[in-house]
Amino acid sequence: MIGFTSPERLAVAPNVPTLAEQGLGIVNYGWWGVCAASGVPKPVLETLNKHVRDAVASPEFKTIMEKAGTIPTSSSVDEFTALIAATAKEAGDMFRELDIPQLD
Repeated sequence: MIGFTSPERLAVAPNVPTLAEQGLGIVNYGWWGVCAASGVPKPVLETLNKHVRDAVASPEFKTIMEKAGTIPTSSSVDEFTALIAATAKEAGDMFRELDIPQLD
């Protein structure tokens, strides 16, 4: 392996550096999240988020995810909302740069 695009080294291959560590400045990763319909009250989102964060922090979940070569992390409702917006902007910028047409 040459390197990982993750922001940090993976537990399954701790001796393989990230591309950023090698001076390439490339950090790219996928993420999973739990979303709700627009208009769900913030207290409901916060309760859902607490349960998701508790699950992600559990030793069982961490073990499964690390064996799969992922870095289990969680975020607040606001952090996840910002991540979705940033990912959409980044993808949109890339699509425009590559002249990929928008589908209606």
